[in-house]
Amino acid sequence: AFRQSVDPGPGLGYRINTGAGQNDVIPFADLDQISIVFSEHVTVSLAQIELRNSAGVVVPVEKATMDVITHTLTLTLAQPLGSAWYELSVADTVTDAWGIALDGEWQDGVSTQSGNGAAGGGFAMNFRILEGDVTNDGITNDLDLFSIWKHFAGVPYQPLHDLNGDGTINAGDTTLIAGNYLQAL
Repeated sequence: AFRQSVDPGPGLGYRINTGAGQNDVIPFADLDQISIVFSEHVTVSLAQIELRNSAGVVVPVEKATMDVITHTLTLTLAQPLGSAWYELSVADTVTDAWGIALDGEWQDGVSTQSGNGAAGGGFAMNFRILEGDVTNDGITNDLDLFSIWKHFAGVPYQPLHDLNGDGTINAGDTTLIAGNYLQAL
């Protein structure tokens, strides 16, 4: 129920907002995969992809899988992401099937797709995770608990309140908030 609710299309899960909504908090726990959808077939290696947290530490990738039909690279992380700011970058050395560099420029909080119209240019996108912050105010607190309680039993089901992604809004979600109480970004 959770995955279908947050992404009824290709089934990749929660899609990070673009444009002004890009800096909205991702409130979920146990995120251990990131998928990057390219516009065409690409030649890419793990050395060309990097994920860093706000402390500058590279997040280790356990496995990378490329779906050649959908041009989707899925990174499986060695451990779930915790609450922090992150930057996902793709080097400007990634090329398409003809060896032409991809067009990757991105402006945080403005861009809705990457590129500036010219081949080349790396991609770097920032996002933030604050486990339990369903109100998107940068702190996990009573407002988040109240928002979860309003949606207990899932009527109507709100995937942004299903923090553990089990398909039900219940005590497991409030427990996650309690474990991160007063954490802020």
